[in-house]
Amino acid sequence: MVLTKNDLVEMMAVLDKDGDGEVSKDEFKIWMEREMKIEGVEFEKLWVKIDQDGDGSLQQSELCAYFGISFDEADADLQKKLDMSDEEILQALQMQSLLAEQKETALKAEEEKKKKALTKRSGTGARVGIKVIKNNEDSPEGKMLDACQFIDKTDGDTIKELLEAGANPRIETTDGDMPLHKLARNGEHGLIKKIYEAVVKMADKDAAKADVNSQNKKGAPPIFCAVEGRADKINAVKEDAAKLSEYWERQGRTAVLLLNCGADLYVENEAGWNALHAAAHGGGLEAAKEIVAYMEKMNYTSHQMRRFINHVDTMGRTPLHIAAMRADPNQDKPELVNFLLKKGADPSLMDKAKMSAAQLADKSGRRKSKEFIEASELEGLQHKERYRRKSKSRDLDDAPLQVLPAPSPAAQPA
Repeated sequence: MVLTKNDLVEMMAVLDKDGDGEVSKDEFKIWMEREMKIEGVEFEKLWVKIDQDGDGSLQQSELCAYFGISFDEADADLQKKLDMSDEEILQALQMQSLLAEQKETALKAEEEKKKKALTKRSGTGARVGIKVIKNNEDSPEGKMLDACQFIDKTDGDTIKELLEAGANPRIETTDGDMPLHKLARNGEHGLIKKIYEAVVKMADKDAAKADVNSQNKKGAPPIFCAVEGRADKINAVKEDAAKLSEYWERQGRTAVLLLNCGADLYVENEAGWNALHAAAHGGGLEAAKEIVAYMEKMNYTSHQMRRFINHVDTMGRTPLHIAAMRADPNQDKPELVNFLLKKGADPSLMDKAKMSAAQLADKSGRRKSKEFIEASELEGLQHKERYRRKSKSRDLDDAPLQVLPAPSPAAQPA
């Protein structure tokens, strides 16, 4: 840490109220926490180094000696500062506040730059700190990626053993899939948590969050994989309602874990999809519910919710478009379509081919989905009309009665 002469003079002017040239430990601690962001163990180590005589307070001479500042120059500047008028002090404080704000802004910008660097791919295709593993590579990392396809319990045990042995989970395939992508497709939230914790331990939280938002070569982050699921697994259990429900419950829990680990809902894939598009494509009703519930819990505004639910991809299609064309042809009331409509999906929006969600459903052979959307849209229009009429009627009822002036009396005959 570097303390400049100006920093020292400012501190002494504020803290040394009686002018005896000493600052107490408590005063110095508050100043260092607020101005220099030094606290806890780091502060205690610094205090021992500076308080050379161990008397529990710091003399200006001790501070100057430790930070390599001329005592005579610092003392002279301090005396000038103490002799300043109230107006001069105010101007100096305002300037100091402005400089502090500029410094804080610069630090935040630098921190944001570092975080973005963690998610940016290099010329070789990998992100900073990520190792690309070729197919069938005979290494602990190669075995980890193979196990993350997750066929049976043995694979889960293998992943745990590899992590405990120090295998690096910050790896990806040539397609950009990390272990998190593969595990998310399989709803393995427990193993995802272990990998997240391992990355925090070996790197830091920023790196772990960057991995959670890592996009593969198709632009999909792990949360897309979780909410869309695996088509082969869905097809294998779709005739068994209990197993299908259990599958989607696991995918929903996986989505929640990823969100709690920092998954960014504003990430889009190469087709412009957001997470709701992915959920609609896979038929992930539970996952879609978890996403919306998370947004409500995090106090997203109603405007933000509507924009997210009605986000359009590169073809101008909203999640409702995707859900409508992917709905179960045998369902009279497609559940995911119904959920999106209740949460504010706009059925009147047209894609770039000038097709609404209902028209797209009809084109893809989902007649019942089309009819349900059209009925819901009609009901919505009727509700708006009833509300308009009721409001108009209320306005008329509330309008003040106009009292007409009495007619002038007729002229009396003489």
